[in-house]
Amino acid sequence: MQIHHIAIDSICIDSLTGIYSILNELEIVKCKSYVRMEDELLQAVSYAMQRVILWRWYRATNRTNNATIPSINRLNIMRCGNGRPQCPDVPGIHYNVSHSNGHVYLVEDTVNCGIDIEMYERTNERTNERTNERTNERTNERTNERTNERTNEPNHRHGRIIRETLGPRCMLQCSDLLGDEGVKCWTAIESWLKYNSRGIGGLDDITVMRGTGGWFDAPFTVQQNGFRIANQIDISASLPRDVFGTVTTAREGGDLTIEYHDIDLTELLKTI
Repeated sequence: MQIHHIAIDSICIDSLTGIYSILNELEIVKCKSYVRMEDELLQAVSYAMQRVILWRWYRATNRTNNATIPSINRLNIMRCGNGRPQCPDVPGIHYNVSHSNGHVYLVEDTVNCGIDIEMYERTNERTNERTNERTNERTNERTNERTNERTNEPNHRHGRIIRETLGPRCMLQCSDLLGDEGVKCWTAIESWLKYNSRGIGGLDDITVMRGTGGWFDAPFTVQQNGFRIANQIDISASLPRDVFGTVTTAREGGDLTIEYHDIDLTELLKTI
């Protein structure tokens, strides 16, 4: 399994011309539909990363067959109903993409996989919690969801969403989902949904509980109808500070090694 990373802050807006040169027309239209330039760049980089990785596989596969290699922007990348990308031109490769707050991650493997990353915005979260959750500052009344100022640890919105969405199928205490833990749990759910080609509405038959430890030491585990149908691993230790992530994989513990690659897209485009 390989995980590729691009930091958007390392790419200037002027690079869009080079990035667009390897995308197809539909992808360019999608990118330009965003109002904010930062969002346009993020989507463009996500598409470009997929094309570069898949094109490398396609060239390696077809070079020995003396096949004609098409240009990179003609590589056939499709998206199923819930938006999951797939490439019929490279049938032996499974991949998935996630991006958040200026970071794009792509996981690739020869077996099914899903990835989700989320950034935990501590400063903004504290400010928002203190503004929105308290009811009366003059009398110092506080709701149960307000930041605990003694520990400076906010009750993160991800934890609240998980409890509200799953209800009794969330086999966790409220205290299990504070701060960082709520973000990690959310990435476990999202990566599981992406692994199973489901949208965010596909939660009716899943439960979430604490991980059992062992080789796959994910802090949270997603099960379907009471059964674990895939392994999950927490990759947060290999991500930038305050970025948390989970990979869901069909691999077993002894069969998994992970390679991480930081990509300089500007330099990479020069080799295409």
